[in-house]
Amino acid sequence: MALASLSPTAGAYVAIYVWEAADGTNFPAQSDADLRLTSTQLLCTLPVGTTATTAQRVVARNILLPPAKIQFKLDNQTGVALNASGNTVKVLPYNYNLNG
Repeated sequence: MALASLSPTAGAYVAIYVWEAADGTNFPAQSDADLRLTSTQLLCTLPVGTTATTAQRVVARNILLPPAKIQFKLDNQTGVALNASGNTVKVLPYNYNLNG
């Protein structure tokens, strides 16, 4: 995740949830509050530094994604808006050859 210059509050983080369309069409329609009550759809939590107002890069590695149609939901818990240009989340998928 790349963040532009911002001044988050103490304990700031961004949670990324993954929604799976189990039937291939319909995704869950949970509210942010409902998502925070359970970790069943939590993909990762990224801590955000609070000591500098400079741009930051945060990486989460080796995360398994379900082999299905998915959507991502970003839950901003930084205390500041992330709507400035320069705030991006990138997903770089890879796979393992399990054939030995």
